[in-house]
Amino acid sequence: MGDGESSRVPTSGKRARCQETMIHQNMVTNLIERVRAAHTVKSAKNALDALAEACTEYDNMVKVAADGGIEAVVAALREHADSPGVQESGCLALANIADADDNKTLVATAGGIEAGVAALRAHARSAAVQEHGCLVLAVISEVEESRSNLAAAGGVEAVVAAMRAHVASAEIQHYGCWMLSNISLADENNIKVVAAGCIGAVVAALRAHFGDAE
Repeated sequence: MGDGESSRVPTSGKRARCQETMIHQNMVTNLIERVRAAHTVKSAKNALDALAEACTEYDNMVKVAADGGIEAVVAALREHADSPGVQESGCLALANIADADDNKTLVATAGGIEAGVAALRAHARSAAVQEHGCLVLAVISEVEESRSNLAAAGGVEAVVAAMRAHVASAEIQHYGCWMLSNISLADENNIKVVAAGCIGAVVAALRAHFGDAE
C-alpha cells in the first residue's frame, strides 16, 4: 500500500457520510416546518418535543438556527401562550438550540428572552414550565451582551418568583441561581437583583438543597 493510502476514505464511505448528513439536514428542515404548521396545542407540543430532542446534537442546533427554527419556536410559544405543555416544550427547544455558543445571542435577539419571561409569568404553578423557562434564560445569560436585556425584560423578577414558588425543585433552584449569578456580573443589574429578593431566594435554595453539589 502506497504512502497515505491507509488514511484515505473509500468513495463508498464518503458517499455514505454525505447521505447521512443530507438525511439529518432534511429531518431538521421537516421538523421546523412541522413547528410552523402546528396550529393546535397537541401538534405544536409534539413538533416542539421532536425539535428539542433533535437539538441535543450540535450540528442540528446550527442547522435549526440557520433555517429560521428559532423564530418558528418563538412564534409557536406566542401562539400557544396559554398552554403549559407548549411553553414547557418550546422553552426546552430554545434552551437546547442556545446550547451552541453562536446561537445564544440569536435566541436572545429573536425573542427568546421575552418568550421565556412570558412563560414563567403565565404558568407560575407549572414546575415543568418554570424549570425550562429558567433554563433558557440561564443559557442566554451566558452572553454578557444579553444580561441587561434580560434584566430589562423582567427576567430577574420572574426567576426569583419561580425559585420562591418551587423551593423543592433542585432543577429550578439550580437554573435560577445560574441565571442570577450571570445577571449579577453586570454592575448595572445589581440594584435590580437585590431589590427583586435574589439574596433571600438564593439563601432559601441553599438551605433546601444542602449537600446538593449542583
